[in-house]
Amino acid sequence: MRRASAARATGTSFHAASVRRAGTVDLVRVDAGVETVLGSVPAAVDPAVFDRLTLRVSGTSAVRLVVSRNGTQVPSATDSSLARLASGRAGLLSGSSARTQYDAFLPTAP
Repeated sequence: MRRASAARATGTSFHAASVRRAGTVDLVRVDAGVETVLGSVPAAVDPAVFDRLTLRVSGTSAVRLVVSRNGTQVPSATDSSLARLASGRAGLLSGSSARTQYDAFLPTAP
């Protein structure tokens, strides 16, 4: 898994939002290590510029996920599949040997 903000993490399953060097902002569900893309939009990527990435998650029977990058809503999705994640922890994923810098991490309740 690439560098990302994660939500509802339990074991090897989680929802995540990430900015990829390939030029996309992705919203995924990883269930026991298997990644499913729930949403993806093209995005300009400048490794010299810090991004503010926000992942908002709500609901249980239908999990609503909204990603914002620098204050602008980008992909969003509703996950009603049997694999949806109804609870878990928030966190940050580094997922590579490359250097990752985080300026701030602030989980908040809805």
